[in-house]
Amino acid sequence: MGEDYFDQLKLRHEPYFLGIQKFLSEPANEAVTEAYGRVADELNFRLAVFREELGAMERVILYVHDEFLKANPQLEPKRNLVLMMLNFMYASCDWGRKV
Repeated sequence: MGEDYFDQLKLRHEPYFLGIQKFLSEPANEAVTEAYGRVADELNFRLAVFREELGAMERVILYVHDEFLKANPQLEPKRNLVLMMLNFMYASCDWGRKV
């Protein structure tokens, strides 16, 4: 991941990561946490296939973000939250290479 993208991730999204983690750890949100895990698993498999084609991880994240919104246009007003969740998943090492 490039330094510029990582700096933006830290500045704009990282302040919310603890709240996301707390939400996912609440027993009342078990169904959401399970769905999150399924999405992370699928993203890891897709990443294994398409990583070389897409290049740097920030390109992968933005590509997945765009494709997700194309498939779910009702989430367009929440596009920043979708990107935040993808960045959270990456920062939490739930998808992507662990380096």
